[in-house]
Amino acid sequence: MKDSSEIQLLSRYIIEDNQATFFVLDEKASQDLVIIKSIFRNFLQNYRVYSKQEERLIHDEINSFMKKYEYSLREAFYRYNTSKLIDYNNLVRAFKFIGAPEYRLEFLDYIYLQMKIKSKDAT
Repeated sequence: MKDSSEIQLLSRYIIEDNQATFFVLDEKASQDLVIIKSIFRNFLQNYRVYSKQEERLIHDEINSFMKKYEYSLREAFYRYNTSKLIDYNNLVRAFKFIGAPEYRLEFLDYIYLQMKIKSKDAT
């Protein structure tokens, strides 16, 4: 989501009681984590929430992978990335290009999520 109004609508959907007949905008409203997770399960079907330890292990594994294939990945990004922005499809193409046997789709999802978090320009 790029549009702040879309983000606000999704946030309101998650926080507000969807059984109410009318809604009042309360920017300080909150919701229990259990309910938020339940709503995300309905939206996303299969998703996984990692513990801090699991996330650290994935991060370390990806870091090692990226160091090992740094030059091949640079070449792949140069080849497939014509817009100067790395989107998910270019990321997939680059990882397939290098043909690394230890590459996992989980790596791509994690890397792309981190890109989205850290860059407002990620698509």
